Amino acid sequence: MTTTDLTPILQRLDTIAAQVAYVAERQRKQEELFEEMMPIAREAMAAAIARLDQLDKDGTLAFAGELVDVGKKIVEAFSPDDVRQLGDAVVGILDTVRSLTQPEVLHVAADAAAAMQDADDVKPMGIFGMVRATRNDDVQKGMALMVEMLRRVGHGVSELAARRDRSERNKDKLAAMLGPSKRRRGV
Repeated sequence: MTTTDLTPILQRLDTIAAQVAYVAERQRKQEELFEEMMPIAREAMAAAIARLDQLDKDGTLAFAGELVDVGKKIVEAFSPDDVRQLGDAVVGILDTVRSLTQPEVLHVAADAAAAMQDADDVKPMGIFGMVRATRNDDVQKGMALMVEMLRRVGHGVSELAARRDRSERNKDKLAAMLGPSKRRRGV
């Protein structure tokens, strides 16, 4: 063999040697990075474990697990449209909750609940007994409140019925404009 025959082999060996040197250098840099990162990773891991332990001890993780279960129940029970409608109503719901949780309202609710718990001790009353009871200022005020509540509930029900009637009329108009549907035509 001549040196001209060995030239391609030597060139190939030089290329392989350069590649091995490159791989060795990369390996060295990775080892350096690993050595530098290991203490940082240990500290981060220790901090994460301590925080998770604290969250477990104070019940936060159990609470979060229960919230996940509640979320699953919501997903199973409600459609995305239901959730969107709930989102639209959240402000009204929170306003109602805020009104119901005012101290004076809670006091009245507690008194009403106590009366319900004592219901077994209450003696039946006839029509004349009820008329006599209306002489009491508290009874009169309670009756006035009940009548006002019934008036507002009745007004709300009337508005809801009117809204539904308008909606049905609009649907009927739209159906009349669009013509019979494919289902009605039997297609």
